[in-house]
Amino acid sequence: MRLELQNFAFVRKADIVIDGITVIGGDNNTGKSTIGKALFSAFYALHDIESKVKDARSQAFALGLAGLLREQKNVTFAPSHYGRLFNFATQCIDDVQHLSELIPFLTGLKIALPAEAEATVASGAKNSLDTVMQWPREKIVGQLVQDSFRQVFNGQINSLISPESRAQLSLKIKQDAIRISFSGDRLEQLDAGITLLNKAVFYNNPVIIDGVNGEFPANTASRYMASLIAGASPGEMKGENVLLRSMQDEKLAHVYEELRHIVDGKLELANGELVLRQTQFEKPVLLNNLSSGLKAFVLLKLLLENSILRERDILILDEPEIHFHPVWQLHFAELIVLLQKHFNLTTVVTTHSHFFLNAIQTFSGKHQTQSCLKLYYAESADEGAIFEDVTATPEILYRRMADAVSMLTQERADL
Repeated sequence: MRLELQNFAFVRKADIVIDGITVIGGDNNTGKSTIGKALFSAFYALHDIESKVKDARSQAFALGLAGLLREQKNVTFAPSHYGRLFNFATQCIDDVQHLSELIPFLTGLKIALPAEAEATVASGAKNSLDTVMQWPREKIVGQLVQDSFRQVFNGQINSLISPESRAQLSLKIKQDAIRISFSGDRLEQLDAGITLLNKAVFYNNPVIIDGVNGEFPANTASRYMASLIAGASPGEMKGENVLLRSMQDEKLAHVYEELRHIVDGKLELANGELVLRQTQFEKPVLLNNLSSGLKAFVLLKLLLENSILRERDILILDEPEIHFHPVWQLHFAELIVLLQKHFNLTTVVTTHSHFFLNAIQTFSGKHQTQSCLKLYYAESADEGAIFEDVTATPEILYRRMADAVSMLTQERADL
């Protein structure tokens, strides 16, 4: 997979190969996070796109029905009715003939329509359903893509240095590609000829895990991951085949063993909240009370044990090392390598740390996965950040990332 960006937020130009483990290093404000955000935005919008289109039609029709009911005199439509109304709308989207059951359905909800209003509501519902079903799919997909990028980039998609230029993204997978362009922070062109079968999750803050117990973060990428882990109870595979689960556990045996060095405990529900039960403590520990570093490991444990991360999914890690003691950086780096080797997980890592980079390189050598490791250096330029492939010359990346060590050494020498 290859991601190409031009005039995108802080990025002037980037051509990044994403296959295995891709590490992007560089100074602050050089567009490193833009790479992960752009990749996530595309997958967030286009993964499982047919379900998203269907949900959009269902939501629109359900809102149309709710509006019709509120217009009727002496008819009470409560917010608590909306869930069942949405389910009914979804059934109508699947089969328009189901609309003939509208009046009995409303009676079941104890929504009593006056006899003279039944024909009006039924006719309005048919018109609403026809409009929703006839709305072009490509317009729905375009709106999903625009919303995804605008939410993740907080409305600032186009180049901050040259705002008049077109922001362009190309995501190439084998011989096919997704091409997206924006002008004035609005979608200008979309060519989405690929079905994205895998999902991407974006990690940039360990407090994401607090969303499991209802404290959902504000930004879109973190809220998406929190919703994924909140929707899967510990040990509950949501109908996944037992054989597939057994095969996954065997593949991940080395990963779980490495995780046990840090998180030697069991995740379980207590009084409706997810907790970590460890042998050294009499009481289970609420996830909110864990240290930031431990939250990151517990989050990874949740993603794996609940089959939220699957083979060939994409894990985007934005400066994951900042909450870790150096020894835990080593463990996390080895986990990244093991996940790629045994689970075929694609990982994009941004980092400021030459120590963490060295750890990933070292464990790639230990586990013989060097061929799956790509290194890039992000550098700020007058017209925006550019990216250099330094896989064959990693010393460039180390030298730039270790400048602070050289500066401190010189300061000590001058004392």
